[in-house]
Amino acid sequence: HSGLYRRTHPVGPYIYRDSPEWNFDYVAADEFGVIEMSWGKLAVSICSEVHLPEVSRILALKGAEVCLYPSGLLIDELGYTENWRTLVRARAIENHMYTATLVNLMDTSVGDQFSSGSGDEQSTGLSRGIGMIASPERVLAQSESPGILTADLDLERVRYLRRTDEELIVPAPYQTIPGHLTWRRPELYGYLTEQ
Repeated sequence: HSGLYRRTHPVGPYIYRDSPEWNFDYVAADEFGVIEMSWGKLAVSICSEVHLPEVSRILALKGAEVCLYPSGLLIDELGYTENWRTLVRARAIENHMYTATLVNLMDTSVGDQFSSGSGDEQSTGLSRGIGMIASPERVLAQSESPGILTADLDLERVRYLRRTDEELIVPAPYQTIPGHLTWRRPELYGYLTEQ
């Protein structure tokens, strides 16, 4: 199967002129693609788009059951690691979908060019990775090391959470409130589309 997703947020040029690693003309796209796979529906949201819940919600409303959040670099060096993990997990919870993120492992010298330090000391080695796979109910796997991170995904569980209405049963048969995508009241959301 093939699919295409071009980053939609923010509008260009953003940071894409600051470094030889990403010196290109970035132009924001205007579509949210969902890829039909043989096993279900896959979506992608690029790097800092994870900060915009609207992007992930649109992908979920278009049927995405798994959303990948690849990132380039410097998330850890900038101090964003914990918030990054929280946002990726939140996107899984609020949209009843599996989410996964990775941050490219780069030579630490790449980050040195943005350092506010004296620049006398050069780093060596690889940056710390941020790999995580989350379900709407829990984190399934995470790692900071080079390698391949895997988890078993139960797409029927996501579909169950999407179609099931919450009942107050103690203990609950789920670890998140199910069915909340049906709570939406779009007639109240006009403010979201105002400039």
